[in-house]
Amino acid sequence: MKKTISILLLLGSITLSAQTETITLWQCISAGIENFQVQQNQEYNSQSVDLQKQSLKTNFYPVIKLNGQATYQSTAIEINLPIPGIEMPSVPLDQYKAYLEINQMIYDGGLTKSYSNLLSLSNTENISKSSIQEIEIGNNIAKIFFLALLLDKQEEIINNQLKTLNEQLKIVDISVKNNILTPVNRDILQSEILKVEQKFDETKILKSSTIKVLEQFTGQTYNSDVDFLFPDLSINQTDTSISPRIELFDIQSQKLEIMDNQISATRRPQVYAFAQGGYGRPGLNMLSDEFSPYFIAGVSFSWRIYDWNNANRNRQINAIKTNQINIEKDNTQIGITVQKENILAQINSLEQSIDKDKQIIILQENILKTYNSQLKNGIITSSEYVIEVNKLSQAQLTLELHKIQVEQLKYEYNNVY
Repeated sequence: MKKTISILLLLGSITLSAQTETITLWQCISAGIENFQVQQNQEYNSQSVDLQKQSLKTNFYPVIKLNGQATYQSTAIEINLPIPGIEMPSVPLDQYKAYLEINQMIYDGGLTKSYSNLLSLSNTENISKSSIQEIEIGNNIAKIFFLALLLDKQEEIINNQLKTLNEQLKIVDISVKNNILTPVNRDILQSEILKVEQKFDETKILKSSTIKVLEQFTGQTYNSDVDFLFPDLSINQTDTSISPRIELFDIQSQKLEIMDNQISATRRPQVYAFAQGGYGRPGLNMLSDEFSPYFIAGVSFSWRIYDWNNANRNRQINAIKTNQINIEKDNTQIGITVQKENILAQINSLEQSIDKDKQIIILQENILKTYNSQLKNGIITSSEYVIEVNKLSQAQLTLELHKIQVEQLKYEYNNVY
């Protein structure tokens, strides 16, 4: 009993270790996006925008400067009044000053707010660009995955073809020994088997190279006998989400609106409060030669009254750019609609072909059954039999190709951007 249990456990472990690795389309795409660090790059962009916004907030923080100055001048103000008994003070030629200066922005015309809004839009723009990059990565990986899936199916069909030919070779060999068939029929089958084996090896090599390309995109390592699962997708015709490319056009238009606001902000006055306190010789009394403290405070403003019509010209430029963006947006939307309609038409055509493929396979299988019996009884030659075997294999491969093409088109439809 113990020996039986040990044997069962051993067989079970062998079965588990022999299980084929399976991967899905979504696993490959997810690994590819992670491998290209799209999300990580977007996080860096968001962090950069947050830091720039924090820097913008400091525009309304007081600017504090500590200044110092020591000068010597060749001449100074002199007051010469002919008043007997009174000596007029003179300004010292060497002067010293150390002072603390504070400037506080009170109103900047809305310029800081405009820059902040522009940064927020830049972050949204980066998110849309990341979405486009993810779609492009997914599309590239999907092409490789569907090619690998086709080669996987092709390998399976060729393997079945080899089994059929080898089984028939055993029957023909018996018929040759019994003088029912001539030896040339055996040679024909053996020759065909070698050709199919050669095709099988070529398919395996091509599949191996395709897997290596997939590994480069995903950053993963796959076994040579990996099994690619058929995705079985559905078309999402009710999807109302906006294409990320269309979103980019909208963001560009919004950017131009904010730039118009910035133009208006630059035409408004800017108001500051300032204060200065220090110690020096002379202080505020220019005629004193003594060191003394001093303090000044007040409000200032600057206003560019006339800009030679530059603001209006810049607004006109932005209006032209907005019109150009709208044209590109409309053309892109038309292109997306046309592309989706073309994909739907191709899917419909392929689905009709698949129905025909299935009928052809059923008929070809029936023909091959008849040819099996006829070859066994020497009614037909091996050459005629091989032709029908190849027809069945080609019909099966065509069916799998059409099925995979339909799934690939469904994926493309759902990811048109």
